[in-house]
Amino acid sequence: RDATSVNLNTQAHTGTIPTDTFLRWFTNSTHTGTALSGTAVTQAGAGIYYAFYYDSENNCYSPVSLAVTVTINTCEVCNAGTAPVPLSGTILTNQ
Repeated sequence: RDATSVNLNTQAHTGTIPTDTFLRWFTNSTHTGTALSGTAVTQAGAGIYYAFYYDSENNCYSPVSLAVTVTINTCEVCNAGTAPVPLSGTILTNQ
């Protein structure tokens, strides 16, 4: 089965989240707008994402991460066709 998404938290982030901070993902490098959440993070599709650590007590973000580019490649189409191999119901024996 082809993968159609990635989990940014487990497949892209490889660091250790600093104490008292949260990992936040955005689709821009300035953490403007709303941070991604839920399946937008755990089942992210193709696109460019940026990670930040967020300190909610002090309301501040870390410097931006490098861009994370998610590319979803589809597998080649199988040339064997989609129909099952036709077989007769006759059992052949060699006598």
